[in-house]
Amino acid sequence: AAATLHNLASNAALLPALSKAGVPDALESLVRIQGTCSICAILALAELTGAEEGGEGEHLASSDPILSTIVQELDRRIAAPPATGDHSRTARLQELVGTRKLLSALHVLASRLDTKLRLLDEDILQVLTTALEDKRTDPGGTLHAVSIILHLAFESTCRQVLSTSSTLLGLLRNVAGSSDPQPEMVAAKGVANALLYMVLQLELDPPRALRGDPRVVTLMMHDSDAGVGKLVRNHLSSRNVLLWRSDDLLVSGSFDEAL
Repeated sequence: AAATLHNLASNAALLPALSKAGVPDALESLVRIQGTCSICAILALAELTGAEEGGEGEHLASSDPILSTIVQELDRRIAAPPATGDHSRTARLQELVGTRKLLSALHVLASRLDTKLRLLDEDILQVLTTALEDKRTDPGGTLHAVSIILHLAFESTCRQVLSTSSTLLGLLRNVAGSSDPQPEMVAAKGVANALLYMVLQLELDPPRALRGDPRVVTLMMHDSDAGVGKLVRNHLSSRNVLLWRSDDLLVSGSFDEAL
């Protein structure tokens, strides 16, 4: 039953009907059945409520066992040796898609206040480090991975880990310096740059204008969003909120030179 629901959930055209029929509620029960059934149910939930589907993660976040099982399954997939043999290319593609869907689900959970710390307790940063280091994700999965870290970085405990982890910082620099033209990697590059700036600059030495003033907003954006950024800046400025932009301090040269 769980495998069938997973197959149905993989069809984007069926997602609205499945949600309306209450399938996510049924999958919550199936997740608690250990083994293959749990894995199929988790993947189906990831299809139904992940970030790529605009989900909010309410079913994924309903209990600690579900969240723990998602992280464990992601860890298992990343640690498993790559597929080999006659059908290795197809199997590899399936592995990457499955991993991306799990990361999509965790992306939703990382954006929720009630699940951030639970993810950190599950040692999610180590799992993501392995995924990025061993290149066990496709560009979409990489975008989800760095986005998860960015969401978690708003917790001081996560920033402390990031600022002292040379391995993870090195991986984020690799993403930030990527020349891959695929849209997902371009987006991941922007997120990684913002994350590095947040961890290495604002945490260690915030600009003097930001210290002690609770009415300060830091705006970081991609160049293509300059029009939206201007609207945000005007809106906040009209309400006497100090807006500090990352590009106020940027100089010519590489991002590290700008820092």
